[in-house]
Amino acid sequence: MDFSTTALQGKVALITGGGSGIGRAIALQLAEAGADIAVTSRNGVSLQETASKIRSMGGRALDVAADVSKKADVDRMYERVVAEFGKVDILVNCAGGSARERSSLFCDSTEEIWDEIIGLNYKGVLNVTHAAINDMIARKGGRVINISSLDGVIGASGRADYSGAKAAVIGFSNALAKEVAQHHITVNCISPGPIVSGYDEVMLTGNSPDAAKWVQQMGAVTGFGYGSKADISSMALYLALDSSGFVSGQNFSICGLANINPGW
Repeated sequence: MDFSTTALQGKVALITGGGSGIGRAIALQLAEAGADIAVTSRNGVSLQETASKIRSMGGRALDVAADVSKKADVDRMYERVVAEFGKVDILVNCAGGSARERSSLFCDSTEEIWDEIIGLNYKGVLNVTHAAINDMIARKGGRVINISSLDGVIGASGRADYSGAKAAVIGFSNALAKEVAQHHITVNCISPGPIVSGYDEVMLTGNSPDAAKWVQQMGAVTGFGYGSKADISSMALYLALDSSGFVSGQNFSICGLANINPGW
């Protein structure tokens, strides 16, 4: 398996949600392996920061702000990427969010939140993949890597809408993998468990009085405490390589032991 700085030389990767967190970590990891990188999210400032980091490494990067839940936005973004780089070899659908600050039991939830959660976490995957897949078919090759969540595998109380949307991403990935295998395109999912990113990163690095409690709790659930963004970006890199061409239609739960532990 080639993890060298030339492993993805000549490849172009498009990463949604690439402005921060796991998406940024994946963008940097693939850039380090030699890929040209396009990143998109709704936050243009954070995208520029990601692109700047890649350029400082000597890589090529393009940042295009877009709302992946809106097809017209996605089509405009994709056209810009192809105009700049000519193609997309690797698509990483990482844009997502659980609206954790508004988590509630499903019986207390609202249609407004459902639309937001489904649009960002599932429809966004459909929109961006639809924009890219025909070009991949025409070129007889490509990699689609969808970031789901452990919540989509085993469910999370208080996040039923989010869990359902992430489960849909897994089902979509399995079905699409079967449709495009004849074109030498692989489609896989990564389902992170508790990773130090986003809300958890703010809580753990911000001197929160609850930090020690959460670390202890995650240790009991996963057997290893929290995972890191590198745990996810390393798996994404493997799935992007030519040497992973016999791996498709799979969901990789990167979560320690949390997927078999009823404490999650």
